[in-house]
Amino acid sequence: MRYKSISIVVGICLFTGLVLGGFLAVRTNKIETVADDTEKTTYEIPIQERSLKMVFVGDMMMDRGVKTSVIKNFGGDYSQLFAFTDYLHNADIVVGNLEGPASDVGKNVGSKYSFRMNPAVIATLANAGFSALSLANNHAGDWTVAAFRDTVNRMQQSGIVPVGIMENTTELIPQVISKNGINVALFGCTDVGPTWLAPTATGSGIVLCNNPLLVPAIESAREQYNVVIVTPHWGDEYVGFTKRQETLAKQWIDAGAHGVIGHHPHVIQATQWYNDGFIAYSLGNFIFDQHFSAETMRGMVLEMTVNYDGIVAVQPYISPLSKTYQPQPLREITDADIVTKNSRTETRLAVTCPQGTGENYFLKPLSPALSVGNHIPMNLVPIAQNLPTGGRDFCLNQSVRDAAEKMFAEARIAGHTYLITSAWRSNEQQQQLWQADQVILSQNQNQLPQAAPAGTSEHQLGTAIDIVATNALTLESFGTSQAYQWMRENAHLFGFVQSYQAGFESVNGYIAEPWHWRYVGIEHATAVYDQQIPLVTYLENLEN
Repeated sequence: MRYKSISIVVGICLFTGLVLGGFLAVRTNKIETVADDTEKTTYEIPIQERSLKMVFVGDMMMDRGVKTSVIKNFGGDYSQLFAFTDYLHNADIVVGNLEGPASDVGKNVGSKYSFRMNPAVIATLANAGFSALSLANNHAGDWTVAAFRDTVNRMQQSGIVPVGIMENTTELIPQVISKNGINVALFGCTDVGPTWLAPTATGSGIVLCNNPLLVPAIESAREQYNVVIVTPHWGDEYVGFTKRQETLAKQWIDAGAHGVIGHHPHVIQATQWYNDGFIAYSLGNFIFDQHFSAETMRGMVLEMTVNYDGIVAVQPYISPLSKTYQPQPLREITDADIVTKNSRTETRLAVTCPQGTGENYFLKPLSPALSVGNHIPMNLVPIAQNLPTGGRDFCLNQSVRDAAEKMFAEARIAGHTYLITSAWRSNEQQQQLWQADQVILSQNQNQLPQAAPAGTSEHQLGTAIDIVATNALTLESFGTSQAYQWMRENAHLFGFVQSYQAGFESVNGYIAEPWHWRYVGIEHATAVYDQQIPLVTYLENLEN
């Protein structure tokens, strides 16, 4: 049977007391009344009047910096990460994304950003209140199929439903959780690989979002179950949602999904209602060690009320992350968090730039011996209104912002468009980033560092930006793009220099970074370009 369409009684930012009160009144199956001192009458609540409370959170990764923090700050007790998440226990169904295997088998076959969590994490998540976890993501195969399947087994033994997996190539069915007479069907999929971990004729694997069986499976599930939810791992990291995300989400809702709740970009993306279906393009990070920006140190937590006919209401909250990667108590979304762009509502934190008290170091060479310490530059201003940031906001020296605006305008004429992924960083942010890089380096002794120690990063000067091209949205792919070639040939005309060029790694002490550009003024940038020498050599020569 196909259930009747519902009337949405609450919008994304409103969850009225009337609806909340009604929800609380139907949390149990029965209402008992006492007619007199000796007689008790029990009334069964009709299934059509029952409801469930679901909670959705974003990406969770408890390896690398999170693991280090748990050992250092909590004596290895992962449960301390959930010290402020009682709301998970108050829900009927809790769903999140587990970013990688939790296992003690397999071998590392991923990149330097390869995760394998302590198997104890599974029991911790079960005790924290999680009902289901999506495993269809780009890190699922970081430690081979063996670690992936071991993770599935451990989840099942702990009572957590693994979402986004297929047992074979011919049958795609949802994971179903039934409570209070309401059946919720959960689909998961990944649009960012690894494609080699798809199921085979003889073994299980992850569901890919382009699997032709997915849409028919959603259509079938809508006929069989009360609520159908798709949780995709998709989109581009650190930017707003893409046209492909929008197309897929609407396709799935047209097929019968009541909700599409996404993850992977590590930042909160837009939410919207479409044909009585709810879309959250990305919930951002719930537990992750990406401390280099405010946007990656928070996530969106969705409380969703569902009933016999689908979604009744959705209430979003902001979930900040502490320095030790603990999700902090939820806070309501305020007007300051909402930005409307091109008729899309994008949720983000407002940026207030600190006021510097020291001089600006436009030409200072930096090294452990030449540190600026806890430096806050002068004239820092927000840049999102002037420069392409994908809905995020950063601080940058005002003159650098103006120069970048002119440079990107000229680049657009040449057919190249960019996104800024990082700008000014505080001393604290840089220290956290450096510590995370140290964890990576400890696992690969032959690799050069990427992050500088606090006090020695050009980002702390407020004069450096990291960029990608809109058609090459990863740092790695940007280095081989035509947009990067345009920057190499023209950036000096606007005062920008690539600080860490390929071929000068031994001089710079860091990996080559085609995405990192520092403003030193047109005169000096042109001199560096003409002489074809490392920026650090040029700046040291100036001082001498």
